[in-house]
Amino acid sequence: MAAPSRESYATGIICALALEKAAVLATLDEKYCPPKDNTTTSDSNIYTFGRIGEHKVVIACLPAGVTGKVSAATVAMDMMHSFPIKIGLMVGIGGGVWSVKDDVRLGDVVVSQPDGMHGGVVQWDFGKMEAEGRFRRTGTLNKPPRPLLNAVQSLKTDHIIYGSKLQVHLTAMWQKYPRMAKIFQSPGQAHDDLFEASYTHPHGDNCALCDELRLVHRPNREETTPQVHYGSIASGDEVMKDGVTRDRIAREEGILCFEMEAAGLMDSFLCIVIRGICDYADSHKNKQWQPYAAATAASYCKELLGVIDPKAIDELKSPSQPAMRFDCIPLSPNKKFVGRAKELKMLETALFAERSTQHIAIVGLGGVGKTQVALAFAYSVMDNHPDVSVLWLPAMSVGAFEQGCREIARVLGIPMGGTTDAREPLRQRLSLRTSGPWLLIVDNADDSDILFGAKGETGLLSFLPKSSLGSIVYTTRSREIAQSLARNDVVKVSRMGLDEATEMLRLALDHDTLTNEQKITEALLEELECLPLAITQAASYMNCTNTSLSGYLDLLKGSEDDLAFVMGQEMRDSTRYEHSTSAIATTWLVSFKQMLRRDPDAADLLQFMSCIESKSIPRSILPEIKPAARATSAIGTLCSYSFISMKDGEHIYDLHRLVHLAAQIWVRQSKRTVQVRERAIRHLATVFPCGGWKNRKIWQSYNAHAFKVLGADEPKYCVERAMLCYRVGVCLFRDQKYKDAVRCLEEAYYCYCYGQEYSMGRLQTLLQLAISYGAMGQAKRATEVLKPVGYDVSCVLGKDHPYTQDVLSAAYLMKGPLPERLLEHVVAIQRELPEPAARKAAEQREPLLEVKLRLCSEHDPTTMSVQHALATGYQADGEMGPAVILRELLFATQRRAFPHNEVVEESGRNALISAYVANQQTSKAVGLMERAVANQVQVLEEGDSRRLRSIHNLASVYLAHGRPEKAAALLAHVVSVEAGILPEDHPNLIASQRDLANVQQTCEHAVEMSAQQILDKVVIEFPGLAVTADKDSLAIKRNYTTAFGGQWYLSRPCFSRSVQWRRPKLARISHRPCNLRTLVVLRDLGFPRY
Repeated sequence: MAAPSRESYATGIICALALEKAAVLATLDEKYCPPKDNTTTSDSNIYTFGRIGEHKVVIACLPAGVTGKVSAATVAMDMMHSFPIKIGLMVGIGGGVWSVKDDVRLGDVVVSQPDGMHGGVVQWDFGKMEAEGRFRRTGTLNKPPRPLLNAVQSLKTDHIIYGSKLQVHLTAMWQKYPRMAKIFQSPGQAHDDLFEASYTHPHGDNCALCDELRLVHRPNREETTPQVHYGSIASGDEVMKDGVTRDRIAREEGILCFEMEAAGLMDSFLCIVIRGICDYADSHKNKQWQPYAAATAASYCKELLGVIDPKAIDELKSPSQPAMRFDCIPLSPNKKFVGRAKELKMLETALFAERSTQHIAIVGLGGVGKTQVALAFAYSVMDNHPDVSVLWLPAMSVGAFEQGCREIARVLGIPMGGTTDAREPLRQRLSLRTSGPWLLIVDNADDSDILFGAKGETGLLSFLPKSSLGSIVYTTRSREIAQSLARNDVVKVSRMGLDEATEMLRLALDHDTLTNEQKITEALLEELECLPLAITQAASYMNCTNTSLSGYLDLLKGSEDDLAFVMGQEMRDSTRYEHSTSAIATTWLVSFKQMLRRDPDAADLLQFMSCIESKSIPRSILPEIKPAARATSAIGTLCSYSFISMKDGEHIYDLHRLVHLAAQIWVRQSKRTVQVRERAIRHLATVFPCGGWKNRKIWQSYNAHAFKVLGADEPKYCVERAMLCYRVGVCLFRDQKYKDAVRCLEEAYYCYCYGQEYSMGRLQTLLQLAISYGAMGQAKRATEVLKPVGYDVSCVLGKDHPYTQDVLSAAYLMKGPLPERLLEHVVAIQRELPEPAARKAAEQREPLLEVKLRLCSEHDPTTMSVQHALATGYQADGEMGPAVILRELLFATQRRAFPHNEVVEESGRNALISAYVANQQTSKAVGLMERAVANQVQVLEEGDSRRLRSIHNLASVYLAHGRPEKAAALLAHVVSVEAGILPEDHPNLIASQRDLANVQQTCEHAVEMSAQQILDKVVIEFPGLAVTADKDSLAIKRNYTTAFGGQWYLSRPCFSRSVQWRRPKLARISHRPCNLRTLVVLRDLGFPRY
């Protein structure tokens, strides 16, 4: 006859071993060829087809050497996918449990049957370890379908009346297949040995060496026909080979048999389990009884199918038919969801259009809208893919995950059997192809300990299903977790665009006020960083309190307390979890706590960042973490949570502004605000540069962060705070931000006074404060500040200390009698200082320079300082020829050594011009100064103080060169510009007006050219000038003359007397800071405005 079609097979039989399948094949009444419309290409099973009674059966065996529940489940799923299976039978061998109540012997048959506690099969090794080491098995497996249970009941009745037909079927098997008669015969009762549970098998393949005294005495049976027992069968991943454990589990669960495959079938392959007993599930097990036990199980299978009405099977629905769609989403659809078209398209393309992956992760900052994107996608799948079931599991905690599993299990109708843990039953059900296509959203997968397990616990990922028909979408804040879950299949959700954010705010507000308030709306959304959760919260607050857009914006721009209050307001929303955090200020606290537990270094960095500005954070300002790999890992953690982002190609980071606020709240709630802030100040006081020009870019990038820390409420005055204020003040002074510098220096001085009466830091602060007052034209305040300096320095260091003279020398630049007295004091002390013995050999200036040139490169700073001091000495002695030569050499060397340092170049140029003028080489001075002015005119604004100073200097050179008309025109220009930007009493303006008046008196003719014409001519004369400077790099940060503009006339006499004494010693002690600084001032005062 023709082979039956694939659709005609409704009964499936699965065996684990070859001898089990052989026994079943021997019971077939008829064997068929495979159907022409055979299995699908994805099915790797090998099937045998035939008939037992009136039932067409398809038989499959597990792969060789691959037994167990997972393998059984795989074989069953493929069978059900290939055939319309309605009932199944698991036929094979197992280990029996003998008791006085249940006289289970070798060769008997045990059939799974539900009782009040189990569905016929219990997974004995699945459960929880409870107190005192007690293991509680959790979860139940499905019971067999009703037609099979009806057949079992009918067969039991027949056996009571007529006895079983097992022996009849066995005999028929041996007669039909003589080769099987010898192998599959019963070994006999004489070989049915049951040893005491506590007696362990010594060794050997059989029990020939076992102690017969340890045998359990049981009476012999009168009949040799195998008996059939009905009850619970225990299934597990491991072979049961311990008698004590066997008996304990049997007592607890009412077990008659142990095996390894049934647990993988009962929730998908609706079957009954038939096991022939081949051993007693202890250490004495061997293979002697396996063939006969397989034969008795196959015989019972044949007898059972003989009493099942095929019509009853036809009425059953096939589990392998397309599954009914089921949906379980705990959140309502968001009717006001807007935007995110790009992200939704990426999800649709990856999971459905291209099917390029089954796992994809949505990652982004907390509050950026990941859950809402997933929710919108879930409902779009329900609309666009009616055959796909959509499920949702929250993963923010183990409890939430378990509750989600229970709800889905309820929707799917998965039997729970009295247990509350639905995770494993749900995993098994969804892993079956019979569940059909599904989409699972795993939301808030943020905690790695919960996901992957910690301290030996099972992670939630172990309970996620695996099916070729299923897809999983994760939402997580952690990029690291996203990579672990989905590799490169990650959809990043960032802040909304302005248009999307505006539309979201409009929909969220009760009334539309955005049309007439566009600028306020944009400003508000920028303050909220266009973050969806912040927008939703803001709209909720404004709706509830009837606050206007401008009013809410004022709150955001108010104090930190106001901002923390409005951002901490919770709201109710059906599109969010009932007990979840809906306030933007607290939504990240959970992540902070997770990070503190997993990566304390990252948490420390975040706490430090909460004290400084949130934008443009240089990596170099962060607290040092060793080794470097730990630091990189900590920063990686912050980036992974999207808390910080790195600017392209730079080690500069931005901390999300609202995360910055949340971090401050976190620190405050942990009552560590003072501790964290003090630690930040101590760190910044250590890493903040001292003001050297080479560190200018560093201090400029640090300034804002230092201001943020120092501007905190209720400052605690300490030495570290004073140090930081001083360093910031010095750097601000270098940047000509004198008012800000004075504020910092005043606070530094207050901190020093608060802590101790005298210290070097206090003296340095006083000196810098006086200089800063002078730079602002407040010479009187500068003088007042310097009054106690002499006494304070002497108290700290003594009158003979070099720094004493260095501090007092600052008074040279002040007017009045006080500097005169201080100067005399300095000169008197310096005259008394003994010369160091090591320097007595250098009696002349020239030998010292020769020594330096032999020992050091001409580019060495100390060599150049000696050249500078020597040139100054020559110039002071009136030896202008050597002075000019040295200045030219030094200027050329400086330009080679510092090719891009305009400050060094301008300082050297000014000194050279001074020498040219003193040597009456004014034409060279004019050329050099015109070149400098040509550069600055092209790159600096008209009112820039550096440009005005250079033009003033050019005017002075013109005057020395005998061109008073040009000098007058330039000075008139300087006065005109300064009058428009400086107050009337500013020293620079007064000095320019005085110089202009003096020059005009020397002019014999009217001015023929305007200042602009002169400057234009200067620029034209240098057409090839390479403009490499910018506005900042041309500034001279240590130009005393500019700082104390116009006061050089009053201080010059003091310096003249000081230099008369210093001049003989310049070559020997020119390296001293006090002398070098005096020489710098002398150079500046030797020629006006230099």
